[in-house]
Amino acid sequence: MSKYHALGNWLTERANDSESLTFDQIEAILGSGLPQSARKFPAYWSIGNLIGQELAKAGWRASPDFASSLVRFRKNDALPIRPKHNIHAKTTPTSLLGEPDIVLIGCVKTKASTTQEAQYLFNSPLFKARADYARSTGKPWYILSSKYGLVLPDQRIDPYDIYLGDLPAADRNEWSEKIVYALKQRVDALAGQAIEIHAGAYYRNSGLTKSLLACGAEVSAPLADVTGVGNQIAWYRSHTLSKANHDDPLIAPDVATTPSAVKHPRPDTIEVVAELTRAFFEDSFDLKLRPGPASAGWESMPEVLAVKRLRTLNATSAQVRIFLTLCCALDRARDADQLWTAATKAYETAPWLFDPGEVRRRSLSTLRDTLALLKISRRHNADSSAWRLISEALINEKSPRAIKSAIFDGKGDAESLLAAVGSKTPAGQAWYPLLSGPKISVMWVRILAVPGDANISNTNIIPVAVDVQVRKVSEYLGIAGNSSMDLETARPLVQAAWEHGAAAAKGPKAIAGTSAAIDPAVWFFGKWGCTFCEKAGKRLPISTVCNDCRFKGVTQK
Repeated sequence: MSKYHALGNWLTERANDSESLTFDQIEAILGSGLPQSARKFPAYWSIGNLIGQELAKAGWRASPDFASSLVRFRKNDALPIRPKHNIHAKTTPTSLLGEPDIVLIGCVKTKASTTQEAQYLFNSPLFKARADYARSTGKPWYILSSKYGLVLPDQRIDPYDIYLGDLPAADRNEWSEKIVYALKQRVDALAGQAIEIHAGAYYRNSGLTKSLLACGAEVSAPLADVTGVGNQIAWYRSHTLSKANHDDPLIAPDVATTPSAVKHPRPDTIEVVAELTRAFFEDSFDLKLRPGPASAGWESMPEVLAVKRLRTLNATSAQVRIFLTLCCALDRARDADQLWTAATKAYETAPWLFDPGEVRRRSLSTLRDTLALLKISRRHNADSSAWRLISEALINEKSPRAIKSAIFDGKGDAESLLAAVGSKTPAGQAWYPLLSGPKISVMWVRILAVPGDANISNTNIIPVAVDVQVRKVSEYLGIAGNSSMDLETARPLVQAAWEHGAAAAKGPKAIAGTSAAIDPAVWFFGKWGCTFCEKAGKRLPISTVCNDCRFKGVTQK
């Protein structure tokens, strides 16, 4: 039981609809002190933190008034109602149930190719986010497998290719009954248990929710109305972090890690995306005050220019995608224009670098010296080792088939590719080192589609590839405020914010209307817009989207 339960009980006993308490009075009710963050940050009292959840269960909400050193409490418009234990009861929002007693997460399509513990067999970004969240609750959690039923996280199972939605309704009902039966074997009684289900509609509505409610359980599906993989991952990341904060009350949850931060600060994000991507696509940014910038637009992107040159050299589509794959792995902490220009020249003078079989036949020292001489690599040892390993993976029969199919056959699935690029050999070595990072991996999948011309399905799940430029634009335009957070923490929130306007994104047909089409436009805007303004110390707009920029500049001497 949370230590804040005492405050909820105290408020429940009040006859008034509002109460005001000093921090000292609250500490007296709790019987213990409040952390420093309670006296500094509004987010501490929000529904994203434990105290806010306890208050919501009691039917109250809090508004801290730091200037007066007190907190004002008001009753919610309607008190939370626990579901009656019958088969017609609806699921209850997690914000009213508080902490779950049991967490159930659904399996996913993308899996490792060998027998694994279930928690590692499923390896999509969404599943990993679900699993991280489930672990952070500190409560029992299980995986809903469409083949094996209720599975323990550490239970070793074989990979399979069965989707619950493809099964007849009768089989789904039978599956649900088996899940409930298995749960009963592990839990003394389901009545009164708060169970969260983190899975798709087929898993929840197959009869599982109905059966659990019939047993007296309280069932919630926190993400039932949250659309988009990026938004869901952002929800898990923010809630996982806030739960971690509960373990250390001295750590204040940043405003950007509360559920409200997953919502989009700018109500016109769709309009911003539409204008930003249109201006980039049509090369209509006003760059006259920028000395020597490249033209905007897809046709002027460094990787697109590189592919155009390769085509004039009669490179096949597979050769182009090998070239793109190897170069993407080295696109980190360096100027993209320089990398792609150097790689293009290398293709003309040392084409063996982009022939996986030939790379394997050459010595590693020869590879390292060549990459360094042609100015493709920066960290010569690490880059050459990765180049060699990726080349070998492309011709190894045991490496992930999804990647080879996308490169050699020109067909792939975005979710499968993002999962496969992080896979490892039986010995634990990454098949595709340097290519599986959170920025590079999503950029690589997009590049396979454009300009790689691979037919990639599910491109709508590709998020914006967040780097310092994208984060900068997000902050200045008010798309996602995250200046107090490190890049890794901010990344899913920034991605979710941009995804809100993805449907309006203009770009090549293969990725139009997705976050993948936003990515290059935002990167270009950051490089030739925000970064230039920072260097100049003042705002020098290049688009109408700059009108609401939050960059203040500095006083010029």
